[in-house]
Amino acid sequence: MNPSLKQGVKMIKRVLISVITIVFIHATNLGELVNPVKKLTSADITDISVSEAGTIFIATQGAGIVKSTDGGITFQRLDGSTNNLTLFNKNFSSIYARSNNIFAGGGANQFGLSPGLMVSTDGGNSFDQVGLDGEYISEVLRGPQGELYASTKGSGIHLYENNSLTSFSNGLSTENISSMYIDETDGDPFVAGGDSGLFKYDYSNLEWIQTALNLPIIAITTGDNDTIYIATKNQIYETTDYINFNVLPDLNLGGNFTFTSIAYSSPNLYVTCSPTGSENGFPLVNRLNINSGTWEDDTDGLPANFGYPQDIVISENSKLLATTANFYSGSLTGEWSYPVTELDAGQYTSSSYNPFNGYFYAGGAQGELKVSNNINETWFKNDDNLKVGVSIKGFIHGSNGTIVLQSGAINFQQNIGDAFERRQNGLSDVFFSGLAYNPFSDILVVSGSSGLSYSNDWGLQWQPTNYSYYTDEIIYSNLRNEFYAASLDKIVRSDGNGQNFDTFVDNVSPTSLAIKDVLSDWKLGLVDYNDFFEIDSAGNKKSLGYDGLGGFGQYLETAEWSIAFNTWIGTRENKIFSYNSLGLSWDQVAELDEYVFTLKTYTVEFKKGASTNDIETLLIGTYGGGMYSNAAFTSVDNNLKSNVNNYHLDQNYPNPFNPLTTINYSIPEAGLVTIKVYDILGKEITTLVNEEKSVGNYRVEFNGGDLSSGVYFYRMYAGSFTETMKFVLMK
Repeated sequence: MNPSLKQGVKMIKRVLISVITIVFIHATNLGELVNPVKKLTSADITDISVSEAGTIFIATQGAGIVKSTDGGITFQRLDGSTNNLTLFNKNFSSIYARSNNIFAGGGANQFGLSPGLMVSTDGGNSFDQVGLDGEYISEVLRGPQGELYASTKGSGIHLYENNSLTSFSNGLSTENISSMYIDETDGDPFVAGGDSGLFKYDYSNLEWIQTALNLPIIAITTGDNDTIYIATKNQIYETTDYINFNVLPDLNLGGNFTFTSIAYSSPNLYVTCSPTGSENGFPLVNRLNINSGTWEDDTDGLPANFGYPQDIVISENSKLLATTANFYSGSLTGEWSYPVTELDAGQYTSSSYNPFNGYFYAGGAQGELKVSNNINETWFKNDDNLKVGVSIKGFIHGSNGTIVLQSGAINFQQNIGDAFERRQNGLSDVFFSGLAYNPFSDILVVSGSSGLSYSNDWGLQWQPTNYSYYTDEIIYSNLRNEFYAASLDKIVRSDGNGQNFDTFVDNVSPTSLAIKDVLSDWKLGLVDYNDFFEIDSAGNKKSLGYDGLGGFGQYLETAEWSIAFNTWIGTRENKIFSYNSLGLSWDQVAELDEYVFTLKTYTVEFKKGASTNDIETLLIGTYGGGMYSNAAFTSVDNNLKSNVNNYHLDQNYPNPFNPLTTINYSIPEAGLVTIKVYDILGKEITTLVNEEKSVGNYRVEFNGGDLSSGVYFYRMYAGSFTETMKFVLMK
C-alpha cells in the first residue's frame, strides 16, 4: 500500500437530486454515444483486507467501505454508525478485517477531512469512531492480544486497546509512517516504515529502534522463513535479522516509477507500481520469482484502462488488486479477471444520479432497476420487491434513502441491496406519473390519475392536495421554492408546502417539463407535442421556434436543460436536438435506432492530477435499445468548443457561496491563462488556474472551506486581457 500516492477524494457534492448542477458549455455536439453503458467500477480503491471467512473488505476514497462475500462478484456498501457518522462518501485509506472485527482508517483529502479510526465488532454492520479524527491513517493492524495499531501520516503510531487510544511512537524519529507489519502470533517481529527508514519494535525497552535501512519506506510484507520484504521508491530489500539488508534484482521497466504495494505467495513476490514521469508503456503489476530472481509482467487479463494500482493482496489461491479504477481478482499465476454485468438493451424509462452514495440508477419499463457507480462500467440489479412489469417513473434521493416511483407503486430503500418497502398509505391512486421533493421543508408531492398528493414524512403517510385532476410530470424549483405540475391543458403551481395548487399557465398541452433553476435567468421549460416553450416567472410563454425546423414532423417526447446555453430535446423519431442560445438555432446532434424516452444530465466530480473538474454526462433512455450516454467522463479541460470570439470572465455562481462556487471563463485564442484569488487587502489566497489553454469555454471550482466569511476577489490574466470580479463567502 502506498498512502503517499493515493489520489485525493472525489468529493461528491451533498445536494439533493432536485438540484441539478450542469457544466456551462456552449457546445451542441454530443460527441460519441456509448451503448450499452456497462461494467462496475468502484470509487478510488485504496486498500483491501480479507477475513478468515473469505469476506473481502475494501476501503475507498469517497465511497466509504464495501464488502463482498462471493469473491468480488457482487458488493455491498457498508453504512451505519453508533456515532451518527455515516460511512457513505467518506474517505478511507486503510482497512483490516479479522473475524467480526473490522478496523478502518480514514484518508484525508486536500482539505484535511478524514473520519478518523473506525472500529466494528459485528462484521461491519455498525462502526464506532474511536479517535484520530482528521488524521490520514496509512495502515491498521491487529496485534496478538487483539489490540489495534494505527499508523498515520503525521502523528506516528497509535495503540487502541480496552476502548482507549494512546500514542505508540516512543523512539520513532518520524511521525510519517506509511506501512507496518506485525506477527499476529506473538507480536515479533513488529516493524514500521516511514519517510526516515525502517524501524523495529524492541519489546525489552518498549521503544522503536531504527534499522540500517534509512530510505523512505513504501510498503512491507513477509515471506518464508521469517523474511521481511521492504519496498522503497524503486528498490526492494529483504532481511531476516534487520541488520543486513539484501537488494533484490532491479525491476527494469524502461521508465520512471515508484512502487505502491507488495505481497508474497511462495515463491513469488507481487509488486505494483505507478509511473512518475510521462512514460506509460510499461507494466504496472509484476511478480518476482524469489528462487530464480526473474521478473515477469503480471498484467495479463487487465484492461488497458485498469487504473493505477493502490494495493495488492494474496488470499489463499487468489490475488486481489485494487486500483484507482476498479477491483480485480485472479489466480496466483494466471490472468486477472473481474465480473462484467452488462446493462442489457431494453426499455429504460428513467435515470438518476444519487449524490449521497455516488451511484447512477437506470429504471426500466418492466420494473427492472440497475445501479452503477460508473455509467460506462458494470451495472447490477437493485430491484428486490419492486413491482414486476410496472414502469419506473422517477427517483428522489436523500440522506436517509431513496424513493423509487413506479407507475403503480411508491417504494423506499435505505441502502443499495435492501428490499424495497411500499410507502403509499393514504393514496387512492392506482397510476402515478411524477414525483418531486422540497429538501428545505421535507415535502414530497406525487402526481397521477387522481391529481396531486403530498407527504411530510418521506412517504410514510400521504394527504390529498386541493388539485384532484389528472397530472403528469411534476418538478420543484429550489430557487423559487415552488412546485410545478403538468396537467391536461395547463401547468399548476404551489408554494413549497405543496398543498394548494393554482393555475400558472393555461392553454397548453404539456408532455414534459424542464427547469433552468438559476438566479440570473430562471425559466420553466415546456414540451408541447411539437414545440418547446420557455416560461418566465410571471408565466409569460415564449416559443424557441422548434416548430420552424422545416417540417421535420418530430413528435417531442422529453427535454432537459444544460444550464444557460443548451436545451436538449428527444423525439419519438429517435433523434436528439440541441438549442444553442448563443446562435439561436436548433441542431440535430444524434440519431439513434430507438425512440428517445428520457434525457437526464448529471454532474459528477472528476479528479485529474491536482485539479478537480465537473463532468457533464447525458443519459439517454430509449424504448428497446437500452441506455446511452454521451462520450462519458471527459474533463471540462477537453472542452467541446463553440465559437468563442472574446475573452470573458463570468460572475461566479452561486454568489454569495458556502463553501463551493463555480467560475466560468472563455478564451478566443490559445495561450497561458491564470486565475488567482485575493482577499480584500489584496493578499493572494490561491491560484486556481495557471496553464496553457486552447480556444474554448472553461470552468473552475473554488472551495472556501478554509477561509472566514467575507469579500474576496478573483482575477483572470490571459494575453493582454485582465478582469477582476468580486465574490462573497458567507458561512
